[in-house]
Amino acid sequence: MRQRFKVYDCIEVPTGEQSTVYQLFFVSEEYVFSTKTKISRGYKGWTYDKIVNDMMKHLNKNISENYHKKLYIEETATPQNVIVPNWTPLQAINFCASRSLSANKAPVEASTAKQNTKPLSAGSLFLFYEKLGTGFFYESIESMILRQKMQSNVPLYQYRPKTVEGATSSIDMDFFGVEKFEMKSSFKTLENLGYGMYGSRLIAYDPIRMKYDDIKYDYYKKEKNPVTQTRNSDIGAVEVKPEPSQAKDDSTRIFADFIATDSSPPPDSTQNKMISVHSKYLGSNDASIKLATTTKNHDAMFIAPWPSEDGVSFPTSIGVTKKTFQDSEAKSNRVENWLLQREMQVQEFNNIIISFSVPGNSSRHVGDLIRFELPSLIPPDAKSTMGTAEIGHQLYSGYYLISKIRHKITPNRYETDMELIKNSFAKRIPGQNDE
Repeated sequence: MRQRFKVYDCIEVPTGEQSTVYQLFFVSEEYVFSTKTKISRGYKGWTYDKIVNDMMKHLNKNISENYHKKLYIEETATPQNVIVPNWTPLQAINFCASRSLSANKAPVEASTAKQNTKPLSAGSLFLFYEKLGTGFFYESIESMILRQKMQSNVPLYQYRPKTVEGATSSIDMDFFGVEKFEMKSSFKTLENLGYGMYGSRLIAYDPIRMKYDDIKYDYYKKEKNPVTQTRNSDIGAVEVKPEPSQAKDDSTRIFADFIATDSSPPPDSTQNKMISVHSKYLGSNDASIKLATTTKNHDAMFIAPWPSEDGVSFPTSIGVTKKTFQDSEAKSNRVENWLLQREMQVQEFNNIIISFSVPGNSSRHVGDLIRFELPSLIPPDAKSTMGTAEIGHQLYSGYYLISKIRHKITPNRYETDMELIKNSFAKRIPGQNDE
């Protein structure tokens, strides 16, 4: 594996001997040229993936063509009108990632159009990252999970502490055995509540039409007929009351229905969520309230319709005709489709965080999907509710994404430190609905 870097700092490290050691600090060429480049440009009717591709072209102008890296981009939905206000290319790319929606099409390599596995992404959590020796990736985290699961070669790491110093069972366990790990985060229920993971609300205001929409997000889908039944001991009757936390209203509602690292077996195949449907943390959309400007349906309302076959042209919903005000460049920013969902997904991946060190492996990268197995805390002779013995840990075994990685190479040792994240439990917890 070969990679070019730019050295930006050099420190002399005292050794106490008659020799001098220098510590070098270096970053990728793209980062250096992005920092010294500012772009001010408007994009009319461009999708975010096309803007990202254009930003990378600006960066590659400063780099020899022999060292251009491949760029894998997932196609995004809905053309937009975007102004890049004197940002660096990487700043502009991060802005695009914060608002992108997947077009449900396969990521392709920008120059050769090499097809990858088709994703079925429904969320809006896009990431821009580099894999050493491969290139840059701009894709949704859901496509990242699906693409690697479908390849059926996900590496397995197992927690197996050594019982005897220096004892090993096999070469595989030398590379994929984890002697110790750190659980950096597990349950963040109060933080999740404050950040709107269980329920939030968006007031999308249209300053041109002087109207607003109320959009509400919920971790679980609302029930059709939500009621609670309690028995009155005084009269011996069962009282049936509406369940306030599940009450419906006329607001637009969206639900957490995203691709997960771990999901239940087919045919259900839904996310093993991190909280029970009966939890008191659920039921409120006022824990996190956002206010954002929307241009919903402007691409239809401000463009006069074409005449029909009989020559009659009906006005749009707000009365726009060929003779009134029109805006042929109007685009919908789709804030209703990405703002609450993205913040929820970011917070969800902040819950379970595990780190460990393993023998060095240069094939591991940020964004890789791996399996990590922990022993179950249930005694070997115990049985689960399904009538079978538990093998892996009920909550923390399963699939993880590598969010941080560090390769430590010394004269005597090569180690790889990894930090792992996931957005679901290994097995479904009691109280999760089976819809």
